[in-house]
Amino acid sequence: MQYPSPYAKVFSLWCAGLASGTNNDFETALGCYSQALQLISDTRVAVEFETEIQAALAETHYSAGHFELALDLAQKTLVLSQQRSNRLTECRARIILGAVFRWQAQEKTLQAAADSFLQAEQLITLTNATAYQPSLQIERMRLGT
Repeated sequence: MQYPSPYAKVFSLWCAGLASGTNNDFETALGCYSQALQLISDTRVAVEFETEIQAALAETHYSAGHFELALDLAQKTLVLSQQRSNRLTECRARIILGAVFRWQAQEKTLQAAADSFLQAEQLITLTNATAYQPSLQIERMRLGT
């Protein structure tokens, strides 16, 4: 398919990733998000959505059971989100970080998971981003807090 601009292609790939992830087609979603991020990197268009797509990629890696990749991407998303003052994607990154720390199930990572979830909760309160509350609650239940 031809796109009138790289910007349109980034959004098309992002939307295709969202649709695929919703249908639990994680491999297709991962490919779409990765292509979108590569296009952003190559063209420097849609940079304002880079953290959003990175967060979605981290979440999809987590859902697919690629925990180390999810951890790496969530950490990168956290740093970039803080640099760009994007509290919503920072919140999502903290939820994924906590989920992966819980999965690692070591004493220090369980505390890091609880801390990450607390920081996500604070961001939800600060931004009124209640759409992220269910994800946080599910991961906290898995942690047992």
